[in-house]
Amino acid sequence: MTVITASGDRFLAKPRGRTRLVAAMLGIVLTGAGHALAALEIKHPAHQPQQAPLGAQHLRAISQPSNRDYAVLVRREPAGQLKVRLTGTHTLESEYQFSDNGRGPTLRERWTIGHTGIPIEYRAEGYSTFGATIDERFSISHDQRLQWRSRIDHGDEIATRTTLLLPLEPGPAFIAQIAAALLGSPNKRAMLRGGGEASAEVLQTMTVPAADQHMTVMLVAVTGIDSDPWLVWLEDRPGLPLFALIDSRIQVVAARHQSLITDLLATQTRAEDERLTALQKRLAIPLDGVTLIRNVRWFDPIAGQLKGPADIWLQDGLIASITRAGNARILPNHLIDGSAQTMIPGLIDTHVHYAADQGLSRLAAGVTMVRDMGSNNELLRATRVRIDRGEIAGPLIVPTGFIEGRSRFSSRNGFVVDSLEEARAAIRWYAGHGYQTLKLYSSIRPEWVSPIIRDAKRRGLRITGHVPAFMRAEDALEAGFDELAHINQVLLNFVARPDDDTRTLVRFTRVGEESGRFEPSGAEARRFIAQLLAHRTIVDPTLVAFESMFTQRQGEPNPSLAAIADHLPAQWQRELRAADFDLEGPRLGAFRVAFDKMLAMTRAMHEAGVPLITGTDSPHGTSLHRELELYVKAGISPAAALRAATIDAARALGENHRRGGIEPGRIADLVLIAGDPTTRIDDLRRATLVIRGTTAWQPARLYRALGIRPFANSLAVDGNPGDD
Repeated sequence: MTVITASGDRFLAKPRGRTRLVAAMLGIVLTGAGHALAALEIKHPAHQPQQAPLGAQHLRAISQPSNRDYAVLVRREPAGQLKVRLTGTHTLESEYQFSDNGRGPTLRERWTIGHTGIPIEYRAEGYSTFGATIDERFSISHDQRLQWRSRIDHGDEIATRTTLLLPLEPGPAFIAQIAAALLGSPNKRAMLRGGGEASAEVLQTMTVPAADQHMTVMLVAVTGIDSDPWLVWLEDRPGLPLFALIDSRIQVVAARHQSLITDLLATQTRAEDERLTALQKRLAIPLDGVTLIRNVRWFDPIAGQLKGPADIWLQDGLIASITRAGNARILPNHLIDGSAQTMIPGLIDTHVHYAADQGLSRLAAGVTMVRDMGSNNELLRATRVRIDRGEIAGPLIVPTGFIEGRSRFSSRNGFVVDSLEEARAAIRWYAGHGYQTLKLYSSIRPEWVSPIIRDAKRRGLRITGHVPAFMRAEDALEAGFDELAHINQVLLNFVARPDDDTRTLVRFTRVGEESGRFEPSGAEARRFIAQLLAHRTIVDPTLVAFESMFTQRQGEPNPSLAAIADHLPAQWQRELRAADFDLEGPRLGAFRVAFDKMLAMTRAMHEAGVPLITGTDSPHGTSLHRELELYVKAGISPAAALRAATIDAARALGENHRRGGIEPGRIADLVLIAGDPTTRIDDLRRATLVIRGTTAWQPARLYRALGIRPFANSLAVDGNPGDD
């Protein structure tokens, strides 16, 4: 699980959530990878010789690897480095750093391996992605006392010989150590401190060139820690050292083997692809023919009212009719009892960075459509195809064309351009591939903005994004932005200094430090809101992306997920107490005031009639529930918040004639809820059935597949409650 931040980036190359390899990559990679595959020999475990006995595996896991250097790349471009050194008997030290999008971690770790292969001493120092101090340590004594201290907690308790304590933000080499330790443990399992059990399994092996010989590397899946397996490549030699930790965004790979990234990803994708396909086959419920949802109340977002009870008929993925409850005259193929339920249109998250493994989480939360705001274009296309074919679970994805200027602070999504002509070439590519919207990012030069927008609009493209560095939001509106992303970009209009470089963390810290002097009801704010109205500009606040960043003290629960924390695995619950920034005293007070100003400005824009939509910039479906809760906290009614997340969001994405409402002729993107979110917005968590066209899913089953305790029981389809 990745804890919510303004970019989802508490990532230290841990193979989690949004950063995981998309499942559809295999088809693309194999087309262009034949030149390297000839040098590789891939083996599936079913066809391997019998693995070595446990004793041999155990000895190999605690043997010492040699010193190693690794390249760290973001979207295949150099972005940092990892060095691992042997510094003593069974003791290793790693130094890890990378930078992307104007930020990144710096981490030094040192650990000692015990005779069981489990780390018995650990020390980490450095800075997290957003600059929080990392100072963490633990030790397991000879009498099995586990002592630990981190920036969020400390403790002293009895442990077993195979207890694993996971650091809050382990680097790639220590993740590999965890995998190696599990492979060397009895039954390849170990208890996790705090609860739960982790296990490791070799999924595949591959023979790769190595100096004058070949060596074998193993793709290992670590399960029980996260909602999805961690996938890591280990060398099949003493110590089982890290070979690669990769996904479609960040690649950490042995320095001399960077040429193998494409092939490693292709092999890794095959394993992930099989897992996601199997989940879809097990969890999806086909709704062929005619479906009757009987006696259900339903929310009409256009009228802003709860209506019914009524019988709602679906056929071939569409809403066929809405009739008086109990007046059925034909026998449906599928029957769903909507009594004591509320039906709403499928929710729409207008700001995500999508990866294939997010599908179950989105659907479980009732999110049936998302707008991707910047990813690898080819991988996203392949993922969309697989979802649309029904091969893997997921929402409808509307892509946005990401264009960024090249600088040392660049975010490496979409097209990163060095010139205005390259930007125009990117516009032509996006227009030719059916995109409707472009997202401009922080390193676009201000002098490029107007010509880019003119060219884009000639081709029928809308403009959204970050306000480029050294511009203000009011300048972006005059240049032709149709939409502004992120409430901090709005507040920067009032508090940024002329020389502020908002490609860096200043785009957050300036807002936190200076927004106390900004008054959302003041003359400056009123003039800006009038400008928004004059240009008919949409604002996507993504409040949830800033809540924990601006209000959380180290050791306190993440406020965005506090209400659901006890539904999550123990390791996640611990991580939710790690904040992005080190906020204490007056600085914490200032940042909390700034977040209150974000809420107040959101309300002021809404009351003035500025269209608001509901993005999260998060990899988790439940974040959209919190976004709407924050709308309500700001003073917006639950019905208006639901409208923003349905018909208004659909209109912004050009889908309002087909989606976003409940009436005959619309696509059947629907959510049934055990409660009434029009009066209690937090009832959104209690979804019991999610329908997207001709397929239904029961959220309780999806959550259990993710290791999350469900929030409500499943609603039966044809009398089948769907309990696993």
